[in-house]
Amino acid sequence: MLSATALSVVGNSLTFVAVPWFVLQTTGSAAKTGLTGGVVTLAAVLAGFFGGPIVDRLGFKRTSVVADLASGATVAAIPLLHHTVGLAFW
Repeated sequence: MLSATALSVVGNSLTFVAVPWFVLQTTGSAAKTGLTGGVVTLAAVLAGFFGGPIVDRLGFKRTSVVADLASGATVAAIPLLHHTVGLAFW
């Protein structure tokens, strides 16, 4: 469990850099990149705020697995959508 948590933290840290960078590369807009970085950070803050009650209800292991699967699916959807149907900024 400790190594899975460490891997998750590394993945989240890379996402904080990679998603705004992807926006910068695809749009060329610093404003959109900053907005994206702010939304990524806001998502982490909200997850930390609401995560406690969810862990209390579902348990640490189940919450961790569900959160990592959801995070992986959403991050994997970015290049998949970009290369298939296109990905609008919104």
